Amino acid sequence: MAPVEEQSRDAQGAVVAGVIEVIRPYVKSDAVTLDSGARLDAIGIDSFDLVEIIFAVEEKFGVEVDYNINSTYTHLATIGDLAREVAKLAAAKKAT
Repeated sequence: MAPVEEQSRDAQGAVVAGVIEVIRPYVKSDAVTLDSGARLDAIGIDSFDLVEIIFAVEEKFGVEVDYNINSTYTHLATIGDLAREVAKLAAAKKAT
């Protein structure tokens, strides 16, 4: 069995990969690199796209995201930020 840190890193990597899979159809250019550091605005994600992405993420990961996206999740600037939020929500759901 892998150390806890490695398992955590693997789990986070899986969440990042899943979020990228959800985001990919919304990207406006083929010339962008999708990784945890990619800024959502830089890859062409607007607020309408983000709402649709949140719905898709909820379905994919079985989490419930607060629907007041404009005020609650303004700190989601990168793919990694969104993946960390999803991982946090999934962990909280698993703990209940």
